[in-house]
Amino acid sequence: MKSGRVFWGAFFILLGLLLLAARFGLFAICWSDLWRFWPLVLVLIGGALLLRGSKYSTLMLALGGALLALLVVSLMTFAWFDGGWDPQRETREQTFTVPYDSGMHRASLVYDGGAGTLEINEGAQGLFDASSRTNFGEYSFSVDSMDGAKEIRMSYTGTGRHWRIGRFDHRATVALHPGPEWDLDLSLGAAKVTMDLSALRVKSLRLENGASTVRLKLGGKSEETSVRIEAGASSMRIEVPESVGCEVHVQAPISSKRLPGFERMGDGEYRTENFVSAERKISIDIQAGASSIRVSRY
Repeated sequence: MKSGRVFWGAFFILLGLLLLAARFGLFAICWSDLWRFWPLVLVLIGGALLLRGSKYSTLMLALGGALLALLVVSLMTFAWFDGGWDPQRETREQTFTVPYDSGMHRASLVYDGGAGTLEINEGAQGLFDASSRTNFGEYSFSVDSMDGAKEIRMSYTGTGRHWRIGRFDHRATVALHPGPEWDLDLSLGAAKVTMDLSALRVKSLRLENGASTVRLKLGGKSEETSVRIEAGASSMRIEVPESVGCEVHVQAPISSKRLPGFERMGDGEYRTENFVSAERKISIDIQAGASSIRVSRY
C-alpha cells in the first residue's frame, strides 16, 4: 500500500469521526492545547521515511495522519455546530464549603473533572473548601452522610453540544481538613494535577487520568496508605517520606522509571529498605502508557 494512501486515509477517517461526534454532541473537549504538539507529525513522518518498507513505517504514517486530524480540529475548534462564534466566553466562578465536625473520623472525596488544572492540599477552614473557575461548563456538588462519615462529590460538566474558538479556562482548587482520614477517588482527562497531601491522613487514593502532569506529595499520617494510578501518556513525580516504608508496583513497559532510594525486588516491583520494619507504610500501584515516572523520598 502506498504511503500517501495510509497517511491521508487515517487523516480523513479520524477527521470525519470527530466531526460526527461533535455534530451529535457526544462530548465537549477543548483542543487548543493540542496544537502545541504539531512537531510530532514531522517526527512520525520522518520515522516512517527511515523505516520505509517495514510494518513500523505504515504504523507511523497512520499515527501521523490521525494526529494531523486532531491538530486540524484543535486549530479550527469548529463554531459551526452552534451557529456562532463567541471568543469571549463568560467565566464562571464557584465556591463550595462543607462544615467541619470534630466528631467525624472518616471522609471521602469523589472528583470527576475534565481537562484543566486541579490542586489539592490541606488548610481547609471547613471539612472541604473548593473554588473553581471555568468558561467551558460548570461544577456540581453533593454531600452524603453515612455512618458518621461524609462523602463529597464534585463533578464537572462541560458544554456538551459544540466546540468554540477561544481560550480554554478550567481550574479547580480543593482544600481538605487534616482531621479525618480521607479516601480520594479522582478521575480526570488531560490535566495538570498538583497534590500536597503530606499533612493529611490519607487512607486511599485512586487517580485515573489521561495525558497529564502529576505532582503528588504523600505524608505518613496514616498507618497504611494505598495509592492506585491509572494514566495514559503522563509525567509523574511522586514524593514519599523517608520515615515511611514504601513499595511500588509499576506496569508501564514503555515508560521511563526512576526510583532513587528503592530496591528492585522483581519485575516492576520496588521497595524501600525499611518497608518491613516501618510502622507506617505506603503502597503505590501504577499502570501507565508511555510516561515518565519518578518516585523519590524526602
